Amino acid sequence: MVILSIDGNEMLYGPSVLEWEMAFYYTDEPVHIYLLENYIWHDILVNRIVKEKVMETWISRERDEFFQ
Repeated sequence: MVILSIDGNEMLYGPSVLEWEMAFYYTDEPVHIYLLENYIWHDILVNRIVKEKVMETWISRERDEFFQ
């Protein structure tokens, strides 16, 4: 997914996979912008947590329990 947020007021988004139809979408709808900006923040936050050695064993244990 490619997400380009412009000042939190406008956004372009679409697939990043070349095999998919290359259709990008424009929105100035505040709810869509809020959700997609938080999608980005969630991804950044999860990657930061995974990098922490303290969290590594907790994440592995939780993942294993979830998929049992």
